[in-house]
Amino acid sequence: MHPVINLVCTRSIDGNHAVLQRWYADHVLLLLASPQLRGAQLHSCTRSLHDKPPDYICAYEFANRADFEQFETGKEKLQATELTNAAAGRSAVEIVQRVQYVRRLHRRFGDAPAIAPQGLWLQLHICQVQPEASTRWLADALQEARSVMPLQSAQLMAGIQETQLWQLHVGLGSCDVQHAFEVLRTLFQQPAQYGQAPDQWQVQWAAASTPVMQWLR
Repeated sequence: MHPVINLVCTRSIDGNHAVLQRWYADHVLLLLASPQLRGAQLHSCTRSLHDKPPDYICAYEFANRADFEQFETGKEKLQATELTNAAAGRSAVEIVQRVQYVRRLHRRFGDAPAIAPQGLWLQLHICQVQPEASTRWLADALQEARSVMPLQSAQLMAGIQETQLWQLHVGLGSCDVQHAFEVLRTLFQQPAQYGQAPDQWQVQWAAASTPVMQWLR
């Protein structure tokens, strides 16, 4: 069974990123009182590569959909939300998107670190009813990309309710992030060797990113 990722995208309202990150540190610490939450990663979007990405992306991981739904209605989340909504810094955080995904691919290449020092996030809109075909198509593009640039890791996520939304996070080594984005976008446009390319797809936004914090059990 694929893990479920609750992906929350936020923006800093006042530009005080130190306050925002301190609020996140407290917020996720309290959420971890819920036994269903396996961990979380906070990424800062350092540069827009396409359209208007958020400032931060926080990925909360659950073993499955049942665990996520139990977390959503649990007393631990309610208590954490009440405390952090009243805490200093909450008014500086604007939630711009909150979507649940099934993680369909999680790959690390070679001896790459668990979290790459820089990354590339892409939000894709894919018009295809068979997620398995899209997964193979995107996984093959990533494999081809690895032959021309130093990919360290890749995560591919498909929306649960918003089924046409996909998220791709690629961990990069010394490669320029703009170059990586252009390579991937070009590969997506080529005929599919594995899987099936969708009739229509588009990149909704893309951003260079760096990891800020990781919470583990």
